[in-house]
Amino acid sequence: MTAGGSSLRGSLLGVAMFGSSLLVGCTVAAVDTDATDAQPMPVAVSHVHGVDVDDGRERVVIATHHGLLSVDLLAAGGPSSPPAVLGDYRGDVMSFVRVDNRFLLSGHPPAGSDEPANVGILEADLDARDWHALALSGVVDFHAMSHMTEGESSLTAGIDSATGRVMTSNDGGVSWHQGATIAARDLAIEPSIISIVATTEDGPVISDDLGQTWQSIERAPLLVLVEAGFDTDSQRRVFGVDVHGALHVSPDGLEWQSLGVLPIQPDAFGVGESGTIVIVNTQSVMKSRDGGQSWSQIADLSLPAVSVEG
Repeated sequence: MTAGGSSLRGSLLGVAMFGSSLLVGCTVAAVDTDATDAQPMPVAVSHVHGVDVDDGRERVVIATHHGLLSVDLLAAGGPSSPPAVLGDYRGDVMSFVRVDNRFLLSGHPPAGSDEPANVGILEADLDARDWHALALSGVVDFHAMSHMTEGESSLTAGIDSATGRVMTSNDGGVSWHQGATIAARDLAIEPSIISIVATTEDGPVISDDLGQTWQSIERAPLLVLVEAGFDTDSQRRVFGVDVHGALHVSPDGLEWQSLGVLPIQPDAFGVGESGTIVIVNTQSVMKSRDGGQSWSQIADLSLPAVSVEG
């Protein structure tokens, strides 16, 4: 799952090697969300930073400026289908990923909080309650994250908005390795978790050494957003949205095929385990279960979010 919250900041800054020093995160006290209980969700979603499509739980989770929202993946949608508030975190979720049975989140704390301005990496269960600091508190603000598991191996990657540095973790977000600094908007881990694809103003780039060096992808579309997921044949793929709002798919991040123009220009999108594609902007949540050939609305984000107890 990836999330875009920063603008493209010019061309690739370079592929100079940075030291791969290990930054180890330590667990600290739980994030205090009691002080944010009185803060309402916004009447309209002002920013969408990320999407997680969970086919198993039949829901879509959306990262916003004021926490996480949940949408029923089976909903009929329409002009009267608001999202639901998920969990009790009301900070600015700039990026997040689902790793097994937990969420990892990065961004900024709620207004009035005494937490560091950059929360680093927080984690919670999939009900999005009881958030705890996991790593890099006060250090990073990931504006894009991606995660992929292959057998017993896993890789999590993020782009720190403050430095442009790509960072990776192979232990579920506890410790992080530093990669190169690039002017990238979004990233995704390709299916075999050998390479990372990132989007830049000059076109997508790819790294096969955990973000230490990057190469341009020849003949690739000018992508803005990228996501890893599955197609309708249960094959792992990398998906991308280009500057014209067209959807593309690749088996490896190198060769791309167009799937057609999207009905809306998404701020973020996600792809599920069963091939469900969900596109989201500040007005609408739409899904496709046939590889992008047809789309239906499942929620209206211009409506106030509904609080759900439990």
